[in-house]
Amino acid sequence: DRLAIGRFDRPTPSGAFLGQIDDCRVYSRELSESEIKLLASKRGIGLEPRKPKITFNDLGVQKTYSIVRVRENDHANLRQGLVGAWCPSLPNGGSGNTLPDVSGYGNHGVLTNMSPDDWVSGQYGRALDFDGVNDYADCGTNIALGNATEVSFSAWVWRSVAGQMLVFNRYVNTVALGADRRADSFGLNTVNANGTVSLYIQKANNAGYIGFNSTTAIAASQWNHIAVTCFIAGASSIGKTYLNGKEVSNTTDFVGSLPLVFESNVTTVPYTICRYIGGNGVPVYSSGLVNDLRAYKRILAESEIALLASRPGIGLRQESHRNTFYQFPSGARRKRILTGMP
Repeated sequence: DRLAIGRFDRPTPSGAFLGQIDDCRVYSRELSESEIKLLASKRGIGLEPRKPKITFNDLGVQKTYSIVRVRENDHANLRQGLVGAWCPSLPNGGSGNTLPDVSGYGNHGVLTNMSPDDWVSGQYGRALDFDGVNDYADCGTNIALGNATEVSFSAWVWRSVAGQMLVFNRYVNTVALGADRRADSFGLNTVNANGTVSLYIQKANNAGYIGFNSTTAIAASQWNHIAVTCFIAGASSIGKTYLNGKEVSNTTDFVGSLPLVFESNVTTVPYTICRYIGGNGVPVYSSGLVNDLRAYKRILAESEIALLASRPGIGLRQESHRNTFYQFPSGARRKRILTGMP
């Protein structure tokens, strides 16, 4: 079987295409929406060698050099669709009772029942240590996930004990164990005393829910990066789980009608870190360390999740690091003065 452009090649050549085709590409990975927008901006983008010739003066003789490689390290794509980012390991990651939201939305976490000792050393910089007794962070009610049909969550976690660890959660229970109940929960479930990556979303009045978790558990007593993505479209909803940058097998449980993932009419219940309200209205707290927790109103590509799993804080720093490498013509003198270099 051959790959053909402009016709359907099985079982015999047929379906000839009438029109023009240019810049046809096949990738062995999932492209992010930002990358697809770049591809739609100009044919050939990213394929052409970038070697602009720039003139310089070498002791009175006009010569040129080429830019042979430019590397950007700010990973600006990791800020697209970001609606919440709480990262203690950043230099401005917080202190005292405040965990800043560095997404730009200003939903800063308020640490409750926590002390300065709960700011601990992480694998990069600092992290927050939750005791599982009454520690939690209140991130407010204004996180811009209302009416979202695409969401992604990611976090660095250290699971210190067996049991459930709900890293990021909102639970509405206006009538204890009644019908008017819903929850949005991202974290680790318990399967045979092991933690599996999970997301659970329930609609108001028990109209439906989607829940899924990996069949691969994280290792205890060490840092792991966990992430989930969810596209919701009724029975065609798709949820994916990731552990340390790689997609892991998952199971999905879907019931009822879910036209929306996160409903904007729930405005009085905050999202919290390491706490949720059980069906009986009693708070339940999770123990462990948390760093670089993020919420996105879009689907992250696997390549982006792999970047998030490379180190906490990636893409959140305001400064941009740009490295440019230059190639000079052979025989050029070592001592020279360059002006106008980009």
